[in-house]
Amino acid sequence: MKEIDLTVDPTRELAAQANQTAAMFVERFGAEPTWIAAAPGRVNLIGDHVDYSDGFVLPFAIEKYSVVAGAPTDEPLSTICSVQMDASFGFDANSNLVPAQSGWREYVKGVFHGFQSLDASIPQMQMMINSAVPVGSGLSSSAALEVSIATMLESACRLPIGKRQMALLCQKAENGFAKVPCGVMDQFISVFAKQDSALLLDCCDLSFRQIPFDLSEVALLIINSNMTHELASSQYAVRRKRCESVCQKLKIKSLRSLDLETLQSNRANLDELEFKRAKHAVTENARTLAFADHLQTKDWQQAGHLMYQSHDSLRDDYEVSCLELDLLVDLAREVGLAGGVFGSRMTGGGFGGSTVSLVKRELVDDISQRITEQYNGDSRTSHQATAFHTHPTAGAHLIKRPQH
Repeated sequence: MKEIDLTVDPTRELAAQANQTAAMFVERFGAEPTWIAAAPGRVNLIGDHVDYSDGFVLPFAIEKYSVVAGAPTDEPLSTICSVQMDASFGFDANSNLVPAQSGWREYVKGVFHGFQSLDASIPQMQMMINSAVPVGSGLSSSAALEVSIATMLESACRLPIGKRQMALLCQKAENGFAKVPCGVMDQFISVFAKQDSALLLDCCDLSFRQIPFDLSEVALLIINSNMTHELASSQYAVRRKRCESVCQKLKIKSLRSLDLETLQSNRANLDELEFKRAKHAVTENARTLAFADHLQTKDWQQAGHLMYQSHDSLRDDYEVSCLELDLLVDLAREVGLAGGVFGSRMTGGGFGGSTVSLVKRELVDDISQRITEQYNGDSRTSHQATAFHTHPTAGAHLIKRPQH
């Protein structure tokens, strides 16, 4: 099949993924797609498990996308296919959609339901989903999927909902249909990401500031432990409820209202786990703001020090790390500043997934090989790590749309 006529000029890798997805769409449905939409996964540099407590987060979008090719159909049902899941399903896009079973279908249905709630005129759709964001990696494959679907539906329904509403709609899809009580960070960065910038997001009022990220001296190394996580069935929801319990006892709106001195003075009013969870949120917010400052001044050593502190807090106070993530961070510590590593931490929800490390650019390949080989040869884990380095990329957009 000849390459499709793309509306925008994406990167070479994204163009190849878009053409591959279009070819799969043609093979499955017998016609070219009307739209191709892309939305990126993300890495959170610092600020994990504070978004649902109105905290500060500092994510950036990675060069791994969920790509969706789609077209309207005269068939009575919409048909959605997933390359990665090797599965498809059908539903009436105008029926009363309700959550059913868990899995990738619920993310899709949740986004359709969000457009239904806006009284959108939704055509029955045929879609082919082809995502390069590894599932369970802590790189927000779910948000990338949701936002890519929403980006297409916004055009298909001729209902421009705006970036902020799109992020909130996709978060609601994940909360309500996939039953994952996540905050808005993942969807927000997938929508609002800017090339060569990280995004400092205040999850209290959703104000944000783009922080330019100069990668001439450093690289961002992502290592996937390949210990997959399942947030909906993990302790994620338990952690969130513990934070809510602290707020109830201290009569505050969210943990954002706390400072460390106030938390210490109220220690007797909290049980041990409540205190530890709140301590992480309070200290992580301070670390995130300080990290953003170091990013702007290119003080990589201090930024890296905060990354290690963040990981230790997530491991000890929030208890969402695991042997595999701790091992990857410990191996990065062993390489150390002398070997080109400024800092490393788990990223995302935890219980598996990936680490992000800030390293010297000229040494990134050597560091990646050294850490992954040591991890893969360690008898304590049966998983094989995979690695890539990336830079901040742009957020969700249409690659192909109808020409008017």
